[in-house]
Amino acid sequence: MLELAAGNGSNSAAIAPRALRFDATEATESGAALVKKAVALRGGGSRAGRTRVMRLAVPARLPRQRYDGAIVAELIYYLTPLAMGRTARDVARAIRPGGVLVLAHHRIDFPDFAQHAATLQRRFLAATRQRWRVRIVRRTGHWVVLSCRRGR
Repeated sequence: MLELAAGNGSNSAAIAPRALRFDATEATESGAALVKKAVALRGGGSRAGRTRVMRLAVPARLPRQRYDGAIVAELIYYLTPLAMGRTARDVARAIRPGGVLVLAHHRIDFPDFAQHAATLQRRFLAATRQRWRVRIVRRTGHWVVLSCRRGR
């Protein structure tokens, strides 16, 4: 599993104990330290080499070539359209056919967003140039979480 822009590590801490291999990324050193702390507190990745937390600012080369799934939460509206497109294609290439992409983002705009939030997740999926079966996992007035299975 791959998580881009893991933030404070709250999602990482929940995912790490359930994954055989898990790469959590964060753009800053202080952010990566928060993720490491959150994962350690939950006991995630207790087996050697199971969980890696690393500094990575997207778009960039991903840590591994292939993943069963990826989590992208609260990230893509901070990317320019060009950076989002490259990140979308990189993530799509890395997810194996049949793998899952989870997208979790606000549906409302905030002043620091580089792009409008309303249709952003659909634009991200379109930018992958792949086919996805999309299911809404949760939707509120402010949030939407999508589970996207990559076609085979």
